[in-house]
Formats: sequence, structure tokens, C-alpha cells
Amino acid sequence: MKSITNLWSILGSIGLAVALSACNGEIDTNAASAEATPASAEQAYTPIGRVIAYNQPISISSVQWWGGGDTDVYTQKNRSYPIYASASSPLQEPGKVTTRITYDVQESYKDFTHLHAEQDVTFWLPPTYRVNAVLSTASYFDLSQVCYYNHCWDQRHVDAPWYDSYGIIRSVDYWYDGDGRDDQGNAKANFVVQLQLDVTDL
Repeated sequence: MKSITNLWSILGSIGLAVALSACNGEIDTNAASAEATPASAEQAYTPIGRVIAYNQPISISSVQWWGGGDTDVYTQKNRSYPIYASASSPLQEPGKVTTRITYDVQESYKDFTHLHAEQDVTFWLPPTYRVNAVLSTASYFDLSQVCYYNHCWDQRHVDAPWYDSYGIIRSVDYWYDGDGRDDQGNAKANFVVQLQLDVTDL
């Protein structure tokens, strides 16, 4: 019986993730599902008010040089490159919710170039909302790559896994190498971030 309950919880998470990822701006999720199911909980979340979501595009167009011998991530065939992106746990403040997006690129060979960027994101909330719960959670994406040819200059895309329906980062397009200095526009990332809230209209 427990396995059947877990199966319905997983299916509920998939349905919510699909319904939210197709929309932009504010979304009222109650039309798609009466209950939003956190992937990490066995029991379904029962909203106090109504569940809404805000989608917001975020661009990191350049990064800072944090260490290593130079600013060039020199990609070569059959070498691996540690890369990650993350979003901090959302912080609720009067009238807004904030999170910090991080993008980090490292070169594991030669002169060990390390590039890093952080950007704060603010979701402004209407004064007519009382926030009952912030449903979104922190995100972590391991974007590490093995380069299969000399100079990996192409764009790469990653979506959030199906089981991470509440993670703030929903997708990321990223680059980590290019011609010349990589801290001046070659290493960059475009994110779609999402804030999910349980709110009551005042």
C-alpha cells in the first residue's frame, strides 16, 4: 500500500513540474492540481490559500576572475571541467522574496583558471498577498563537462530534473569557453528561475 502512495506522490510532482514549466510570469497552479506534492515529502502538501508561481529570466553576461594563472579556460579534448550553478534558499522579507544565483567555472588542468559570478534576484510581491508559505527550495546543478574536441565553445542547455519540482532554477543555458579572455563575456549563463508561493488574497 505504501508503494502505491509513493507512486501517486511522484506522479503528482511530475504533473506540477510540467504545468509550471510551460508558463511565464505568475501562475495559479490550483487550476492544474488541487495539491502540490514536494518531491522530498511522502505526504502531499495541502495549500492554505492558493499556490502561485513567478517565472523570471536571469542573465549572467560576464564572470569574475577568482584565481589561476590567467583568465582563459583553455578547453581541450578529453579533459574535464568542473562547473556548477546554484540558487540559495529563498529569503522572505516584507513585500519581496530574494535568492542568490551562483555560476562557477574551473579549469582542472594547466593553470587552473577559476571564474565565478553571483547575482541577487528579487521577486516583488503584490501588497494584496499574505504569504502562507514559500514552497521553493535551493537549487544545485552540477554542469561539469568533458570536452570531446578541442575548444568547447558551444552553448549547452540543462533542465531541472523531474523530481526537483520546487527548485528555484528551472533551466540554464551556459557557455564556459571562447576566443580570448573568458571573464569578459565568453563564460556566461542564462537562467529561468521560479518562485512558488502559497498565498491568501487580502
